[in-house]
This record gives sequence, structure tokens and C-alpha cells, in this order.
Amino acid sequence: MTALEPALDPALEEVLADIARDPRASLFHTTPRQLALGLRGHIPCVSSRQAALTAAERHLLDVHREEVAWLLYKACQHRLLREGRGALAVHEHLGNNKRITLPTAATYSRRAEAATLSSEADRTSSISIAIRRLPAHLQDTIDPTFLALTSLRLVPRDETRIWLALCRLTQAQYAPAISMLDSVLCHHTTALNQALCHFNHAWIAWAMGRTGRAKDLYSLAAAEEELTVMPSAYRLCIAVLTTDTTLAMMTARLLDDAAWPHDPVIDECANNLHRLVKKAGSYLASEVTALALRIREAHPAIAGRIVNVLIA
Repeated sequence: MTALEPALDPALEEVLADIARDPRASLFHTTPRQLALGLRGHIPCVSSRQAALTAAERHLLDVHREEVAWLLYKACQHRLLREGRGALAVHEHLGNNKRITLPTAATYSRRAEAATLSSEADRTSSISIAIRRLPAHLQDTIDPTFLALTSLRLVPRDETRIWLALCRLTQAQYAPAISMLDSVLCHHTTALNQALCHFNHAWIAWAMGRTGRAKDLYSLAAAEEELTVMPSAYRLCIAVLTTDTTLAMMTARLLDDAAWPHDPVIDECANNLHRLVKKAGSYLASEVTALALRIREAHPAIAGRIVNVLIA
């Protein structure tokens, strides 16, 4: 067992082994319809009294529900971060006129069906075994979307909903991501969760070319003290790319106050901006380069590192 793998309660280990061996087990099975509905925010919590469940599954829900839900949630996080998929959405819009068409619900249903593993028993077995071997085996075999959805079926948590939205966002499936984020914002949640929702909404707005909306949402996210640096860094990127000098200079000053020079978030944002520009492969206007130079000269330690890639 590696340092990343949590030690499981031996009793839970035994229950999961029973579930993995039983071909009748259905707790960890997600049908195409459940997946399609889940991606639109309809995720009913599973009851231990449901008729189709085995005795081992009922016991797991009655005794170990919270622990398994937490393990699935952490596995989803670890998978996305390990693959780098949690770092940046598909920011295709760099001042051009491209727009992304949101797929219909029918499209998601077809994608859900295509994403379903070939054997129901195989999925049930693989998830059950994988939970016992977190995170290595789980991260290599199960899509993070299934991890988040299964966790939510056990325990509905706003944090898990946000990560489910991120699963879809990193696949440029913006409609279900928006739906999931709105489901968190529409009821009482923590200030940090609200800020995370605004941050992810800003990604989507930028990807769809709504740069003004993205700036506003990054500002809302940056207002949360625990999350100030990252949304401010991305707001700086979009302000420079749209030659919004006032916002760019204000954000550069804010980063000087909020971040420390060796904050890994700064390098992450710089790397993401580099990938963005490289992927776009488009000519940057001289005004963008001039503004980036001005920021680098005035704020070399932090903001300058972020925008350096925009300077030829």
C-alpha cells in the first residue's frame, strides 16, 4: 500500500469483497439513463431498503455509507488532478468569433450509453475491488464521472457536485457542468463552494467567448479569501488578452498583495496560459504584447511571470 492509499476498516474491506464477488450486486452499477439524468443534476440518494440490493450492499449503506462516499469523492479528485484535467478547461476562445454549441439532452444520453462499460457485473466488481485499493487501481480503471456520481448516490455533498461539474467541464461538456454548478448555487452552501462555482462558471463563459461575463465571475470568485489567487490570476490572463488595461493593472496589484512569489498556483496559471496560446496558434495583437510588457515591468515577481508567455 502506497502513502496515498488510505487504510480501510477491515470490516468494510470484507463487505466490499463480498459485493465484488456477487454477480447480483447492483449498488455500483450506473445505467445509461442514470448517467444521463445524473449529468443533468437528477441524482436520487440510494436507500438501503431498495429491493434489488444484496445483503452486503444493504449493510454497506447502513454502516459504511459515509466512508465509501468520501473515498469515491477523493478518488475522483485524485484522478482529475493526476491527469492534469483539473487544471484548465478547454479555453478555446482567444478573442476570435468562435462559439461552442451546447449538445442536446439526447446527445448526452447517447454519450452516456457509449460510456457505459460492456458488462454490468464487471463494473460492479471493478468498482468494489477498486475502492479497496485506493487510489492506484481505481484511478486507472474507472472514469472520474462514475466515481463522482456514485459518491453522490450515497451522500449528496456540494463539494462532490462541484467535482462532477469539473469532470464534464474538462471534457467541454458545458451544459451538464452548468446544470451541476447551478444546483449548488441555488441553495444554501458555503462561501467557498459558491466561489468555486463562480470560478468554474467563469471557465465556461470564457470558453464560450463571453469574456465580459468571465471577468465578472472571476471577480466574484476572487472575493473569497481562501480562493483569491487562482481566480485573480485567470482574471489577469483574460484582461490582458482583451487589452483591458485598467482591470489588468488592478489585478496585478492585487496579486502582489495576495500571493507569495513561490506560490505554485502562479506557475500553474503561467503554464496554462502557455498551453492556451500554443493551442490557439493565432497571432497576438501588438496591444496584447505591449500590455503584457507593461505588467512584467511593473510587477515582475508574480503577475509578470503569468503574462510572460504573451511577450514575443
